[in-house]
Formats: sequence, structure tokens, C-alpha cells
Amino acid sequence: MATVSCSRFRTRLSEHLELSRREPVTISSRGVRRRAVLVSADFYDRALAALGDEPYAPPARTPEQELRDETDRYLGFF
Repeated sequence: MATVSCSRFRTRLSEHLELSRREPVTISSRGVRRRAVLVSADFYDRALAALGDEPYAPPARTPEQELRDETDRYLGFF
């Protein structure tokens, strides 16, 4: 996966659009923080199809959340 700064992305937009057809392009801010990832339209369409009817995947559940839900289900039997 290629990584570019925001300023370099702005100055070479066409080049990075072409590159995104082959691999995702990470756009970083100040070289540290990931701001966005540019992917091809084909990749995006496949990702949406993989998600099905849900346009956004829910965040991953933490072990604490899973334990809390399991405890709630268990206590619900009493």
C-alpha cells in the first residue's frame, strides 16, 4: 500500500488516482496520522457488496462488552 502526504496528494492527484486502481493509497497528515485511504471504484463496489445491506460495519466488540452481554443473558434466565 502506497502512502503519501496530503500536500503531495494534492499536487499529484492524477498520479495517485491512477495508482489507486492497482493498490490502496494512504493519505497521511504530517507523515504520522492516517487521514484517508483512496481505493479504486472496483474495490469500493466489491466492499459494498461484501457488506450487503449494511452500508457501515459496526465497530468491533471488546472482550468486556462481550462478557457484559453474556452475563446479562445468563442473569436473564433467573
